[in-house]
Amino acid sequence: MRQNYRKNYSVGWVCALPIELAAAKMMLDEEHEPSSQDANLYTLGRIGKHNVVIACLPAGQMGTNSAAIVAAQMKSTFKSIRFGLMVGIGGGVPGAEADIRLGDVVVSQPYNGHGGVIQYDFGKTTPSGLQRAGFLNAPPAILLNAVQEIRANHSIARTGLPESISRLSYKPVFARDSAGSDVLFEASYDHAGGPTCVLCSGDRRVNRQPRKGQDIVIHYGTIASGNQIIRDGITRDRVSLELGGVLCFEMEAAGLMNRFPCLVIRGICDYADSHKNKKWQAYAAGTAAAYAKEILSVIPPANVVITSPVDETIQKKEAIDRMSPLILQDTAKRPEWRALLRRSIGCGKSIIMTTVIEATIAKAQSVNKPVLQFIYDHSFRRHLTACALFESYTKQLLMYIERSNKSCPSAIITRIVEFYGSKKRRPDVQELIVEVLVPLCQIFEATGAIFLVDGVDECSRQEALEILWGFRQLLALPSSGVVICCREEVKVLQGIPDSNQIWISAKDTRADLEVFVNKETEKRQRDRSISSNEAVLHSIRREILNKADGM
Repeated sequence: MRQNYRKNYSVGWVCALPIELAAAKMMLDEEHEPSSQDANLYTLGRIGKHNVVIACLPAGQMGTNSAAIVAAQMKSTFKSIRFGLMVGIGGGVPGAEADIRLGDVVVSQPYNGHGGVIQYDFGKTTPSGLQRAGFLNAPPAILLNAVQEIRANHSIARTGLPESISRLSYKPVFARDSAGSDVLFEASYDHAGGPTCVLCSGDRRVNRQPRKGQDIVIHYGTIASGNQIIRDGITRDRVSLELGGVLCFEMEAAGLMNRFPCLVIRGICDYADSHKNKKWQAYAAGTAAAYAKEILSVIPPANVVITSPVDETIQKKEAIDRMSPLILQDTAKRPEWRALLRRSIGCGKSIIMTTVIEATIAKAQSVNKPVLQFIYDHSFRRHLTACALFESYTKQLLMYIERSNKSCPSAIITRIVEFYGSKKRRPDVQELIVEVLVPLCQIFEATGAIFLVDGVDECSRQEALEILWGFRQLLALPSSGVVICCREEVKVLQGIPDSNQIWISAKDTRADLEVFVNKETEKRQRDRSISSNEAVLHSIRREILNKADGM
């Protein structure tokens, strides 16, 4: 019977922290042999009658870009995945409408014009502040239907949450008692210092009615996602108000919604203020995982196969429909990029690069060709350096060699130890490439290697020159290739010989937006969610275009 469960893995589960991964593993009814067919290390298993693939973000790599990359690799490796769950912890937004407490669970659900998740730190800076832009997809219908089923069950006291949470409580780290007391301070009151709130004034606590028992509450609505950690009560409340009321803040979901159809589930571990600490993280990760398990318990496995497959043909068609005719015309003479743009239009450089990674990995696996990637994350808040870039490639290549059971020449290992073992002196870029990276690549002389990099525009001109020099050495190797995403301003990278350079621009952003607005109003006319009066529609279109100011 066990072998039957291994035929297809239809559910992808993504988490960001080790404690979230531990909670996910505790929910498995059966654990299968782990897999590491790409850069991710996967936990495989069964929950109920669903086969689940679980992946955690790499250590120290938080944010929307990292989540997008992990999800793209997961979908590429496990092609039978039909939908995903983003499960972990978040910072709650306490308010009058939603009495959010530590340990509660927040679930993304379309509300107030948003699809369930909104990226709060994306847009353009204007004299009046940040003008947010972009839109994120809602969770798939099969997951929203499951949410409705659970809400109905909870209203008549049918729930499997207590059983799942009790399973966690056998591990002391997940026990409710280990989390301590739930204290909310006034938004304007800053933390007094120290790892806990022992020194904080009790007079500045918010008086709340105690709950009966220790039951957790499930909240449904908008989750705010971005690359910045919110740890200030006033900022938390201000951003929430600007977005029409959000329930929690987190750092990964915005990277997934348009690329990995999923439901976002967050256990509340703090109040996104200066009193933030890690005491509630384990319990909150556990309650979120328990709710994720309940979601899977109400979805019949047959429905996953029949009603929720991600139809790539439909996705491509929808993407083309959103494209400006000007962009289509601009790329008509570039067939080698046409497929890429059809899958990535309307997104930034990093999402385009994520698409490249997904397609490249799928093709390279059949010929044992290493795919080495570097996605610059703005949350790092430091400039990209050539040394950091090529060190990342070196580490990835070493891990790839180990997974492939290939032998690494002892001379290279000795050189690596000399450079990094004593910590007295790190190699410069030239030493690293000539004495370590190039010899490592020569192990794959028959197939070559692919180097992908995004964010080169985040480095200085001098660093860009060193990166250019390094890529020239790598391109001299047989069958190797480089794919670079950067802004047009980085003219220095045009020095790469025999390169195919495609500069993509929207040209007329108002025309782009007009195409989109017209299609959206037509769609809402058909489903009767908007007036069919032509004068009203004309007014709506005109106001949106004028207020968007070219966004």
